[in-house]
Amino acid sequence: MIERLNDEDRKEGIIIISKNNLPEFIVHCFDLGIDDFIESSFQIPVLYARLKALIRRKQFNAKRKFHFANLVVDFQLKTMRVSNRAINFTQMEYKILMYLLANRNSTVDRNRLVQSIWGDSLGNISSYEFLFTHMKNIRNKLKLAKAKFVINNNYGVGYQIFK
Repeated sequence: MIERLNDEDRKEGIIIISKNNLPEFIVHCFDLGIDDFIESSFQIPVLYARLKALIRRKQFNAKRKFHFANLVVDFQLKTMRVSNRAINFTQMEYKILMYLLANRNSTVDRNRLVQSIWGDSLGNISSYEFLFTHMKNIRNKLKLAKAKFVINNNYGVGYQIFK
């Protein structure tokens, strides 16, 4: 099965969850092309962290740094620099901008953005003011840093980054 997926030139990641934790089995799975292995007695936060890491590796080709226009993101340090000047984003601003960069070739629906960043912790929301505030702060920081890209708001659709 894994060999067939690899033959299809897949872009998705493969995580094996198994009770078999023998080293030779795990090594064999990696040799077949899986991206991660978790023993079946895992905890949900561990699975979530591994999924986020896998998605980040797939979206940014496992690079330590990502360049977009004059922005440089250092994944290891979780920093962003524009023209070699650090920009101090809050944790939420960083996550929002990373999500937009990961989806830079499409318009990101605000519902999908909120779901991806905050998950189910918000429940049913009646207003997106909190998101609008974060977006305003991100745009202001990028403008002050003289970033050579913009975050466009397609009203009624979502957000998109343009160089």
